[in-house]
Amino acid sequence: MSNRINKPAKTSQRPGTEDATDDIARIFKPVEHAILSKFLSLPKLLPEWAKEIDLQEFPVGDWDEAVQGIAPLGPIEDRNVLENAAARIALAPIQDRLPQWAAYNLSYKPVFGRTLRPFPVRKATSRPLLLFAINWATSGPGFDWPEHYHVTWIPYYNEYLVTASSDSKDVHGFEDIALGSFTPSSKRGADRESIAKIITWHWGDLYSNGQETPWESLWRGGAIGHELAEKLRDQVWEPEAVETEEAEDITDEEEEL
Repeated sequence: MSNRINKPAKTSQRPGTEDATDDIARIFKPVEHAILSKFLSLPKLLPEWAKEIDLQEFPVGDWDEAVQGIAPLGPIEDRNVLENAAARIALAPIQDRLPQWAAYNLSYKPVFGRTLRPFPVRKATSRPLLLFAINWATSGPGFDWPEHYHVTWIPYYNEYLVTASSDSKDVHGFEDIALGSFTPSSKRGADRESIAKIITWHWGDLYSNGQETPWESLWRGGAIGHELAEKLRDQVWEPEAVETEEAEDITDEEEEL
């Protein structure tokens, strides 16, 4: 899996010169470094000029993310606050292409589930790569529960970040969360294996917390493809569970008839 970055910052991912390394580090704002170094568990890579940031002080009123950087939207220790901040840093360039729920209120004004937020203009942009997109369920005509999975290379830290994106805050408390990260490998198939472990861990966590029903359908194969996505699903939810659910649906329909 190649590093998907549109405009490389001067040299390699971890240049040998201090000046070049600092140039790459300044792709991100101080608060974004505080978030990334914490989520990626790489505190030694936190630049000196970013150490003044205390994530415990967030959220901060009147914070301008377009100027000051993407910041936590709640207390950093709360559920998925750090995960959301890391995901928004990675996904900011494509946020308008992520799942979006929309409806009209009684005043015939549109209401959206996803909030599009301004973000800093960067000297280099790492483009998220779609792994696959699923629909957890269709609860009614036009009421789907989509989730898109992406992987994004994080410059300076040289880590890949795997994220999950929904069309509202209903499931995870935020539209986007980071699921995990891994270091790129030159070994064939190693990156796909790392992605698979992160996603199966995420689904396994959902299963342990009461998500007994597997996702309903695969909307897009992306870089992972249909076969691997379905294989990972079957590792968490036994195939019999899917067959049983379908049989129950048929029985319910027969009883209604």
